[in-house]
Amino acid sequence: MKTFYLSLLLALCSPLALLAQSADTAWRLYKHPDALFSLRYPPGWSTRTDESGRVFFTSPLQSENDNFRENINISASKSPGLTQQDLLNGAADIIADLKANMTDFELLEQKTWPQSGAEGLQFTYKAHIPSIGDLDLQFVQRFFIKGPTLYTITFTGLSFDASLRAAGMRLLNSIRF
Repeated sequence: MKTFYLSLLLALCSPLALLAQSADTAWRLYKHPDALFSLRYPPGWSTRTDESGRVFFTSPLQSENDNFRENINISASKSPGLTQQDLLNGAADIIADLKANMTDFELLEQKTWPQSGAEGLQFTYKAHIPSIGDLDLQFVQRFFIKGPTLYTITFTGLSFDASLRAAGMRLLNSIRF
């Protein structure tokens, strides 16, 4: 009887595993040219690197009325001597800087966040950025120190767009240092 249930369980789970695997392979693999990080991002999203080396992953517009592209940007900068404790101690300064550069800032959550062998800080907040209009934006921002490198990773999306937020969070969680 145990063999029957085990066989049934394997039969039911195998298609789910194949679906999960095919969904992962449908996402594109990005490897930073200096091997600083890699991640997977959804088909249809674009990628570009600005003059400072910050890498952007941007969603497609969802309709002709859509006026904002959800995005993730990743900055990796050499910061020798900066420690994990420095990062944790600097949380209040990070929040003060965010408040100074945005309007209607509301911190929703602050926590430590482990990723790819590094423990960092994660802030989830809502705000408006005056330079881009009066959009209700939600951010998930993570800071990590891995070796001599400080990583700043930010997901920016419309507060009410749960479908793209799910893709953005999956992308965030796929990052490997």
